[in-house]
Amino acid sequence: MKKLLLILSIFLSLSINAQRLTPISFINQPGSADSFWGGYTFAYATSGTPLNGALMSFGGFPSNNYDCQLSSNYFQSQLAFRTRNGDAGLWNPWTNVVTVGAGSAQNRLTKFGSINDLANSIIYDDGTSVGIGTTTPVSKLEVASPSGGILSISTNKMNGTTASPLRPAIDFLGYANGNKARISATEATSNTYSSILSMFVNDGTNATSLVERMTILPNGYVGIGTTTPRSKLDIGVPHAYNQNEVIRIGSHSDANTYWGLGLNYRLDNAGNPSGYLVGYEGSTSFDALSINLYSRRVGIGTSNPDELLTVNGTIHAKEVKVDLTGSLADYVFSPSYKLMPLNQVEQYVKTNSHLPEIPSASEVKEKGMNMGDMQNKLLQKVEELTLYVIEQQKEINQLKQELKK
Repeated sequence: MKKLLLILSIFLSLSINAQRLTPISFINQPGSADSFWGGYTFAYATSGTPLNGALMSFGGFPSNNYDCQLSSNYFQSQLAFRTRNGDAGLWNPWTNVVTVGAGSAQNRLTKFGSINDLANSIIYDDGTSVGIGTTTPVSKLEVASPSGGILSISTNKMNGTTASPLRPAIDFLGYANGNKARISATEATSNTYSSILSMFVNDGTNATSLVERMTILPNGYVGIGTTTPRSKLDIGVPHAYNQNEVIRIGSHSDANTYWGLGLNYRLDNAGNPSGYLVGYEGSTSFDALSINLYSRRVGIGTSNPDELLTVNGTIHAKEVKVDLTGSLADYVFSPSYKLMPLNQVEQYVKTNSHLPEIPSASEVKEKGMNMGDMQNKLLQKVEELTLYVIEQQKEINQLKQELKK
């Protein structure tokens, strides 16, 4: 009996101390929601609630000093709440919780700019796609704005250091949630606005094997295959034999044929670096231009230039200017020049089948011909021939004089 009386006394004590919610039919007078407490009612938005519908206000102290109010919408599933700061004597702003309504308000997560203003709702979620600023997202996530949608990924105002840089990034996941690619902006030093933009791809080694393939530095330098570009565009390739083209311009007619040009960097058989302009003609390719970076030799139509400029083919030009390494052959007209007698010239030609001081056909075939030297040699022979003609003319004139006698 004593136990029963004790239980009843506890229950009566709780009943007396617990707040009872009093139902009221409705409120609609301006400001009446602010003074409503300890009950539930139908509240019109004119009373100060964001919605037209049920309103509940509850708390543990009298006179709604620290009450919490729930406001709902009677014509669609929409709920908002606010709390009262009794210490400051004011209500905190209304916060919308969820909206699953109809028409233009369907599936919106709303934010009220003013009382019952659903037009400011900017987040839309239909369970398949999410739209921010649009109710018709065309992808899993669409950010829309009349001035251009912006999606920000931040470090929450934190700055990195050289030893521990911060890298806000976007990851692209694929098979088994492995990293397929990443775009990141690195803040490498503290208290700076500059950054490094990097693009990574997975090289296929494992699920997290991301390799930085493209880098943009704060000074505008772009690196492909290098993380430390030293020019506006710096393309890094391995220092090895038989590299594929670094840059290629052209078109594919099918999977096996290509037409265009390629820029290639590779080592030659001696281990010297060379650059090549590669031409493509369908299924074949050729080195149209080669530059040996070690010997500084340039080849056109050949991959192995043996001079500063080697051309494997015909050169068509309106004019060619050649600088001689020695003096012009006018020294032939010097009084001290020793002209070979014609009988010796005859004997030399019969023996060697070419003029003195002129390379033989076999020598030219084997070693080529120096255009400047050859032109000077030919001038020398023309001037020698002129001297022979002058000497013969003297002999003819002398014979004529003797015949007249």
